Amino acid sequence: MGLNIGIIGLGLLGLKRFEIFQNMNEVDSISFFDPVTKFFQSTSSALDTDSIFSDKNIDAIIICTPNEPKMDLIAKAYKSNKHIFCEKPLIMTKEDKLMLESLHQSNPNIKVKFGFNHRYLSHYREMKKTIESGEYGKPLWVRGIYGKGFDDSFFQGWRADKLLSGGGILFDQGIHMLDLVLDLLGSLQVKSALIDDFDNLPGIEANAFINLRSENGIPVSIHSSMYQWHHKFSLEVGTEKAIIGLSGLVSSTKSYGSEVSKIARNWDNNFAEVLTTNHSNPDLYSFKEECKNFVDSIVNDNVIINGTIKDTLRVMDLIEQIYCQRQ
Repeated sequence: MGLNIGIIGLGLLGLKRFEIFQNMNEVDSISFFDPVTKFFQSTSSALDTDSIFSDKNIDAIIICTPNEPKMDLIAKAYKSNKHIFCEKPLIMTKEDKLMLESLHQSNPNIKVKFGFNHRYLSHYREMKKTIESGEYGKPLWVRGIYGKGFDDSFFQGWRADKLLSGGGILFDQGIHMLDLVLDLLGSLQVKSALIDDFDNLPGIEANAFINLRSENGIPVSIHSSMYQWHHKFSLEVGTEKAIIGLSGLVSSTKSYGSEVSKIARNWDNNFAEVLTTNHSNPDLYSFKEECKNFVDSIVNDNVIINGTIKDTLRVMDLIEQIYCQRQ
C-alpha cells in the first residue's frame, strides 16, 4: 500500500506540493485543509486541521501555512504519530527549539523534513562537488546575493505581517543562501548585520547586508534585498586557484535567468579562463527531488537528506544571531 498524504495550506507552495505528490507512484491519496480553497483536483477541503490530524489513514502531514502556526502544527503531527514535511522557515522561541528536539528524541521513527529545496539545485550540487574535490584549493571567501522586487500586492499578503511571517526578505529568501553556505562551510559566526526595514513595517526587513566568518576563518558576505529589481540569485566561492560560482534559478516567475555554473581559472596577465555549464531543468525539479527524499525515507526507512531538524535548527539559530546584531 502507498502513502496517504494530508496537506495543510493550499497556497502557492501547497499547490506545488499537491501536484508533485499526486504524480508519485508511492502516494495513494491526498487530503487537504485550506480556509480559502474548498475544492481542488476533485478533492474537497477537510473541515479543519483537526480533521487531518485525527484521520488515522493519513500517514504524513505536509505543512504549507504562513510561518506563525507551523510549530503548533508540527507538535500536533508528532502527537498524531504522522511523518512531517514542513516548509521553511519556522518562527521559533528557545522553548520551541527544546520542544522540537524533545519530540524528535521521544519519537525517532517519525520522519521530519523541512523545505530547503535549494540544496537540490543542480548547479549548486555541481558547485559543492567541485569545491569538495579540492581541485582548485581550499575556499578563501564566499559572496552571495539573493534578491527580488515587489509591488503593492506584497503589503496585502501575510508576509507583510510580522506576527505571521516572523521577518522580511532575509527570513523568507536570504535564509536559503545562509543554508547553502552552512552546508558548504559548516558553522558560521555573525560579524555584522546592516538591516533596513520597510518604513511602515517594523521587523519586516527589505534590505540586509550580512558579514560572517566560518569556524576556519573564511569571510562570508550575503546580500538579501527586495530592491533587487533585476532579480538575482548568485553564489561565488573564491579559492586558491579559481572562483567557483553559480547564477540563475528556475522559478515560476522566470525572472532569475537560466541556471549556470561557472569556474574562472588559470589567471594570467589579468585574465582568466571561464568554464561555463548551462543547466536545463524543468519547473519544480528541486521541489520534486526533496519530495522524493521525504517519501523514500518513509517507504524504505532511509535517512532524511538535507532539511533535517539539525539543519533547520542551525540556520534558525543563525537568523536569531543576525537579528540580535542588526544595526
